[in-house]
Amino acid sequence: MKNEMKEILDEIERENSALKEVVKQHIGRKQRTVIQVIKEKEELVRDTVNKKNSKVIYGLETAVVQWNHACFGVHGVSKRTGLNPVHDPSVGWASSFGATVS
Repeated sequence: MKNEMKEILDEIERENSALKEVVKQHIGRKQRTVIQVIKEKEELVRDTVNKKNSKVIYGLETAVVQWNHACFGVHGVSKRTGLNPVHDPSVGWASSFGATVS
């Protein structure tokens, strides 16, 4: 009787170990899938933002850049709000010639 009980308990333990391994593998696959989806969504958002801000003008790639901070040293820009009352948000241009706006 004790041998039968021991065999049954050993069999249950093996089944539990196998089930735990299957669950662990499944969780690992799900985590990798979630990480991959997050990376893809980050890339999609980055690409969408870049496409929204980039314009092609006369064959040159030029980006229209808006910023909400004050453009120091330029007349007409509110340092409190960062807005240009004449042209609303401050706007700058960046081109392939190396001009940059921060």
